[in-house]
Amino acid sequence: MKIAIIRVSALGDIIVSASFLHAFKEAIISKLGSEEKCEIEWFVDERFSGVLEDSPSITKLHILPFKKLFKSLGGILAIRRYCKNCGSFDYVIDAQGLIKSSLIGKFLNKKHFIGFDKDSIREALASLFYNKKVHVPYQENVLVRSKAIFFNPFNIDIDMNKALKRRQDSFGFDETRAKVALKDFSLDDKKEFKVLFILETSKDLKTYPVQSFLNLAKLLSSLANIRIFLIWYDDEIKAKKLSKDLKEAKVNSSLLPKLDLNAIKYLVSKMECVIGGDTGVTHLAWALNRPSITLFGNVESGLGGNNLSKTPLSRFLLSGEKNLYVCNKSKVFDVESITPNEVFETFKQIYLT
Repeated sequence: MKIAIIRVSALGDIIVSASFLHAFKEAIISKLGSEEKCEIEWFVDERFSGVLEDSPSITKLHILPFKKLFKSLGGILAIRRYCKNCGSFDYVIDAQGLIKSSLIGKFLNKKHFIGFDKDSIREALASLFYNKKVHVPYQENVLVRSKAIFFNPFNIDIDMNKALKRRQDSFGFDETRAKVALKDFSLDDKKEFKVLFILETSKDLKTYPVQSFLNLAKLLSSLANIRIFLIWYDDEIKAKKLSKDLKEAKVNSSLLPKLDLNAIKYLVSKMECVIGGDTGVTHLAWALNRPSITLFGNVESGLGGNNLSKTPLSRFLLSGEKNLYVCNKSKVFDVESITPNEVFETFKQIYLT
C-alpha cells in the first residue's frame, strides 16, 4: 500500500501529526498482513523538512518551497507538474485541512483522498476535494484530531496511549552530523541536569520575556548540577545579552550556535528538561518523550473562535507524564504574566522525580 501524507506546515503541527506515524504504519502493516509493504510519503515545505528527515517511518519526503510557490499561478502549476510525476497512491491524507493542502492532494494520482469534513476545518471548501471524510470538531484537541485523520478512515480502533506510546520512534536524526554542529558542547555528562531554554516562538505574543528567563535561571541554579542551554533562531542579539547576564550571575549556562533541525532533534534528545513557549521545539521535546514545560498565554477555558488569543488551552495540550505546562491566570492572552517562580515550582516536579 502506498500512502501520501500532506502536512506542509507549520513546525509544531507537523511534529504532532508525525508523532502518530510509528503506530499508524504498524497498524496498517498488521491490517494488510506481512506479505504486503506499506510505503508512506510526506509532502512538506522546505522550511520544515528537517524535522521529518531520517524518520524510519517515512519512505520518501517530497520537499518543495510550497509557501513561495502558492503565491503565483506559475508556482501552482509547478506544484501540479511535480505532483503528476509522483506516481500513484492508494490513499492521500490531507492532515492540514486547508485549500492549499487539498490542492496538492487534488493534483496527485490516487484512489482515495482523505480529509476532514466541512464542519471540521477552517477552510470548508477544502472538503470538496475529499472522497473519504472525517468528522472531528475544529476546537477538539489536536491529538484527537490527528489520531482520527490517520486511523478512522481505515477502521483501526486504537486508544491514544497506545498510538503515542512509541512516538519518539517516528523521528530520527543523523547523529554524526549533529555532533559536528555541537562539537564545542558536552552533552553526555550524566551528572548534569541539562535544561534547554527556547528563547523564541513564531509570534511575539507567545514568547516568554528574556528577563523572566533570566530570573528563572537564577532560581534553577539554586538546585544542584543544573546546566542551562540557550537556543535561538532569529534574535542572536537577545540570546547573547541573556548569555552575558547569566555569566555575570554565575549561572552555569551555554549559548548554542544557530542549529538546523537535525542538530536540534539530537540536542533535545539529550535534555533533561525543555522550557519554552507554545512553539515547535517545545512540541519536539514532547514528541521525543523528553520532559518539558510549555508556557501558554492562552486562558484556561478560552473564549471560542479561531483566533489564537481566543482558542481554548485544551485544544493545544499534549499528553505526557513529564510534559507539564503553565498558563496565565488573567482573562486575556498573556504569556508575560507567568512568573518565574510558577515555572520553577513546576520544574521541581520534574527535577525531584
